[in-house]
Amino acid sequence: MSVGEYLDAAAKLAVLTFVVAGMAAAGLGLTAAAVAAPLRRGRLVAGALAANFVVAPAAAFALTRVVPLAEPHAVGLILLGGAAGAPFLPKLAAVARGDAAFAVGLMLVLMVGSVAFMPVVLPLLIPGLEADTWPLLRPLLFNMLLPLAAGMGLRRWAPAWALRVRPAVEWVSTVSMIAAVLLLVGLNAGAMLATFGSGAALTAAAFVAAATAAGYALGGPARETRSVLGVGTGQRNVAAALVVATQNFADPGIVVMLLVSTFAGLVVLLTAARVWARAASGEVPAAPETAGDEPMTTSRVLVSDFDGTMTRHDFYQLAVAELLPPDAPDQWAAYRAGTITHFEALRRYFAAIRAPEAEVLAIVDRMELDPALPAAVADLRRAGWEVIVTSAGCDWYIRRLLAAAGVEVEVHANPGQFVTGRGLLMEMPADSPFRCDNLGVDKARVVRAHLDAGRVVAFAGDGFPDAAAARLVPSDLRFARGDLASVLADEGLPFHPFVIWSDIAGVLLRTEGVS
Repeated sequence: MSVGEYLDAAAKLAVLTFVVAGMAAAGLGLTAAAVAAPLRRGRLVAGALAANFVVAPAAAFALTRVVPLAEPHAVGLILLGGAAGAPFLPKLAAVARGDAAFAVGLMLVLMVGSVAFMPVVLPLLIPGLEADTWPLLRPLLFNMLLPLAAGMGLRRWAPAWALRVRPAVEWVSTVSMIAAVLLLVGLNAGAMLATFGSGAALTAAAFVAAATAAGYALGGPARETRSVLGVGTGQRNVAAALVVATQNFADPGIVVMLLVSTFAGLVVLLTAARVWARAASGEVPAAPETAGDEPMTTSRVLVSDFDGTMTRHDFYQLAVAELLPPDAPDQWAAYRAGTITHFEALRRYFAAIRAPEAEVLAIVDRMELDPALPAAVADLRRAGWEVIVTSAGCDWYIRRLLAAAGVEVEVHANPGQFVTGRGLLMEMPADSPFRCDNLGVDKARVVRAHLDAGRVVAFAGDGFPDAAAARLVPSDLRFARGDLASVLADEGLPFHPFVIWSDIAGVLLRTEGVS
C-alpha cells in the first residue's frame, strides 16, 4: 500500500471511531426523562420532523437543480439534506441559550429519524445510490444506533459506571474527530480549494441558512424552542452523511462537499446562535440591584423558586383543585403539544378563576409558607447570603405571603392583579431583564447574571422549569425536591434534598461554619 492509501484507510478508521464513540457518548448522557420530554410536545415534534425530513431535504435537492454543481458536490449536499440529529446539537443550543432539555431529546428523535429516513428516501434523490435499503441501513444501525442504545442502556442500568466511562468515551470521540478532520482535509485540501469559485461553499451556506430559518419558523411560540429547532435543523448530521459517503461511494468529491458544507455551515450557525443568545440576554445587568434599588454588595446569592419550594404547595395546584370547574380545559395538553407556552398555560388557568377574592386569598394562605422562613433569611443575611426569589408564577400572591411574614427579598415573578369576575390576570413582565417567552421569568438567566458578576450562587427549586437554573450552580450549592430532584437524579447530577426551605439555610450556614 502507498502512503496515500494508508492515510485514506486511517481517515476512514478515524471517521468510524468518531461516529461510534460520539454516539456512545451521547447515549451515556441521555436519560429516559430527557428522551420522553420532547415526545410529549406533539406539535413541536411534528414541526421538527417536517423541518428536518421534508423542508431540509427538499431545499438541498432544489439547490442542486438550480445551481450547476459538480455531480459529487450535488450528491454530498443531498446526503446532508437527509442527515439530521447532529451530536453537537446540545452544545450549539447552549451557545444560543435555548431550551437545553428540548435540545437533548430533539437530538435523539432526529438521530433515530435519520436512520429510518436516509435508506428509504436518499436512493430516490441520488442517481446510482443502491436502492436496496439494507446496505445503507446497516452502517447506520451498527455504527450509530447500536452504540447510542448501548450508551443509554449503561446509563439506565449502571449510572455510576456511565458517569465514569463517559469522559473517556468523549475524549476518544474528540480525538478521533480531530484526527478525521485533519486527515480528510489533508487528503482533500487541493480539491477543497478547487471548490472556490464553483459555488459549492455559497450553496452549502445558503442551504444551512434556509434549513435554520425553517427550523426557527417551526419551533413553536417560545424563543427557547425556536432557537433550538433553528440550530438543530441547520446543523446537519455530518457523521451520518460521512458513514453513507465513505461506505457507498468511491468519489472523494462527495466527502469534499461534506467538509466544505460543514465549515460553511458553522459560520452561519454560530452567527445565528450568537444573535439569538444576545436576544435572550436582553439587557441583563452585570450587577443586579435589590428591590430597594440599592446595589448589592454581597458576594453570595441564593436564588430560590417560590411555589413548592418556599411553600409546601403550589398555588396553581390548589387553584385547579379548589377554584376551577372539573371540566376546565386542559391547558397543559396544549403546552405539551407546543401550541402555547408555559406562561400562557398558567395565565389561562389563573384567568379562569371566578371565585371571590376572599376565597382566593384563603387558597393563598393554604400554600403554607415555611414558618421558619423569616428567621432563616435573617440568618443567611448575617452570614453574607442574599436571597432572591424567582418564579414562573404570579407576584400577586408571592408578595402577599412574603409581606405577611415580614420578609423583604428581591422578587422576579410575573406581575398580575386579581379582578373579581375576571380572575387573576397575570401578565408578562414588561421591563424585566430576565424576561423570556416561555416562562415569563427566566430563572437560569437570573443565576447566570450573578455568576457572570463573579458571585457564589446557590439555587433551590422543585419543578421541571427549575432544571436549567439548577444545572448552572455547583453540586454542593444545588438544592432540589419534587420533580426537579427526579430530573437531576436521572441526569446523575448531585444535589442536596430538602423538605422545607429552612433546611437549605441550615446547610449553607453549616457550610460557612455558622450555626
